[in-house]
Amino acid sequence: MSRDGGAGGTGGVADAGGPDGCPCAGGLTCCKSADGGPVCVESGLMHTCATLVGGTFRCWGGNLAGQLGDGSQVSSSVPVEPQGL
Repeated sequence: MSRDGGAGGTGGVADAGGPDGCPCAGGLTCCKSADGGPVCVESGLMHTCATLVGGTFRCWGGNLAGQLGDGSQVSSSVPVEPQGL
């Protein structure tokens, strides 16, 4: 885990190397998932969230104020599914 609670990591996604064919908008970073599909990634100060292929959403990193949306205040280096999306 990085010193920032894991926010600097990519949660298992690799840099796509450019926005070609990327569906991400609004300044989100486009990456490729392990299966090669695009994912959109946004980082906060101590957490990161990604929209994955198929529209699922996951967050990881610092969670002291509930940033991960999983109903807890426990930080996670493993992507968790926010509740209510």
